Amino acid sequence: MKRSHGRLMVMAVTAVAVFTVTLRARALGDAVEAVEVEARATHQTTKDLRELAMLKTQRAVVAEAKRPTNDVIAQVNAVLRDAGIPTGRLKSLDPEADVPLGGRYRSQTIRLALDRLALGEVASFLSAWRGAETVWTPRSIELTHVAATDGADLGVDVRIVIAATYLAELAELVQEPSR
Repeated sequence: MKRSHGRLMVMAVTAVAVFTVTLRARALGDAVEAVEVEARATHQTTKDLRELAMLKTQRAVVAEAKRPTNDVIAQVNAVLRDAGIPTGRLKSLDPEADVPLGGRYRSQTIRLALDRLALGEVASFLSAWRGAETVWTPRSIELTHVAATDGADLGVDVRIVIAATYLAELAELVQEPSR
């Protein structure tokens, strides 16, 4: 009887040990999976930050020695169409500054306003703009949430300042007063 009682005790201890090891193994597997998910997210964040840093340093220069004359409204409408956004969402396109940067370099900026876009549409627009390889580069983006009086989400109003860097003609520099 002592032998069977001893065997029974060994089997019970073994069962408890196997159960505990199984639980710990599952917890370890879940932890490893969580670490892998976090590592992928961290990798993507790092990749996005590098791309953002690269985009901040890019400047498009018009090869010709004159101010960009591209029809910006046509470019914006084409990008809206490419992004699958109705062109009626373009509220305004206003020229802002044309300023000297140093030497013959100048920068022309334009503010464009888009009304009531979903955040996915904003991303689609910016992606299509980047794919259009235009000389106009987004310099700042402002999003303003729009809600109905009953609190319903109507999307965001988007204000984007775009700029083009170009080489001024020598005649333009001579006419400009010196500072």
